[in-house]
Amino acid sequence: MQSLQRLLVAFALLLSSAVAGVAEDRVFAFLFGPTDGPKIATAATSAAAQAEAWLQTPGTDVELRRPGSRDGQELTKHLKPDALERAFLDAAKLGGEAKLKPFLDGVEFAIFALARHAGTRYLLATLETPALTDDDTARLLDIIGTAKSSHVKILLVDLSNSSGKQAAAWKSLAVETGGAAVAAFPELDAVIPKPEPPATAPAVGPSLTVQMPRAPVAFIRYFKTAPASAKRSGSTIASGRGLLIVEAPIRNLEFATEGKNYSVRAKLTQIARRKDGEIAWQASKDVAAKGPLSKADARKAGSFFLSREVQLPAGEYTLEATVEDLTVSRTGTTKEPLRATDTLPGLSMSSALLVRKLNKGSDVFEADQVLQYEGEALAPMLNPEFPADQPFELPVYFLFYPDMNGKRPELKLDILQKGQTVGGSTLAFTDNMRDDSRSGQGSLGGEQKHEYPYLAKLANALFNAGDYEVRVVIRQDRSEISSTAPFRVR
Repeated sequence: MQSLQRLLVAFALLLSSAVAGVAEDRVFAFLFGPTDGPKIATAATSAAAQAEAWLQTPGTDVELRRPGSRDGQELTKHLKPDALERAFLDAAKLGGEAKLKPFLDGVEFAIFALARHAGTRYLLATLETPALTDDDTARLLDIIGTAKSSHVKILLVDLSNSSGKQAAAWKSLAVETGGAAVAAFPELDAVIPKPEPPATAPAVGPSLTVQMPRAPVAFIRYFKTAPASAKRSGSTIASGRGLLIVEAPIRNLEFATEGKNYSVRAKLTQIARRKDGEIAWQASKDVAAKGPLSKADARKAGSFFLSREVQLPAGEYTLEATVEDLTVSRTGTTKEPLRATDTLPGLSMSSALLVRKLNKGSDVFEADQVLQYEGEALAPMLNPEFPADQPFELPVYFLFYPDMNGKRPELKLDILQKGQTVGGSTLAFTDNMRDDSRSGQGSLGGEQKHEYPYLAKLANALFNAGDYEVRVVIRQDRSEISSTAPFRVR
């Protein structure tokens, strides 16, 4: 019976696509760059009006990005026009005052973020195109290659309306990626295809309705720890070692049902590519979960995880995560940039990672090593979101390796928004760094502890909607190190 039902669904989808075009999802990301003050303010107002119109179109997502930032501000159709315009004016002001490098960084970050989305992806880059050095031109070519491989179309709004060799280099950023270069936002209507009306699939049988589900979603993060040699001596420079983690929220996958039971299956793949595109690391794993239908909603609250221990020499990498829904043959892919660094002598620390308690009733963790703190298993939050204007707990996990000959370290947790501190707390550290009872015992005393795991919990955190970072700062003697992790409140 289930096989017949699937056959009917497939036939209905084929018939619906023959009768009417299927509306494809679209996502637009706005990014402002170096521009004269009056021009950028006018452009921001026009961009806000354009965004408001797109937000009213079904299947269209819009986000606002800022130079140098890895995070975007998701916009919704429920935003009032004045609030929307204020957001654009703020982003435009920051972009207009930015230098070229953070703007180009923002372009790359936006491309990696857009690659996570299904459908057609557009990046709207607005600026007065500045002169380019040879290095700048070479970087534009790299960005073009990244955008093309990520299927991101760049729309360049050139407020300088310039011409000549420099203008041609900037224009190629748009044309080579399948986008276009215009002088003002109203001209975009002529170069962006109109969305087709959504297809209405016919009902098959008395109660079967066909829906087109969205693509599955994956997230990826490199959680750097420290090489074994550094853990032992604290004095060895070595390549970074850590965990490459992929997370796929189960709610985005298709649940197959048979009788009173469900099953959900996926294949997770993680890849680290060097700057030249060659694969430095790759791993894949099929994961699955099943159970009674009465517990399907609980399962949808969890995630599939794939975590593998890797060692990456210092350098530039692109991390790729792919989740393939094995039930309906749909695939989602995401990419993230990574700058891997060596572990240096003395005080060092891991990446900061937002976590939650691992729930065996909802999560499936395929790992070389499960994160734990005081005997409790932890699940990494690779795309952390928290409710706005409501108290919540913010748990941050990290490891650190103090200089065993130094004074007791001081730990602090800060909350940042747009680079400004908006909250924080001092963290207690009460462990004994040296076990003097080992003196004179030789190897019978065991190995001195060098690695200190820490789970910091900021209780009753309360923030307005927006993008934030949590930063862990560790000081010891004259040394200071820090690590940050982004999160979103909405």
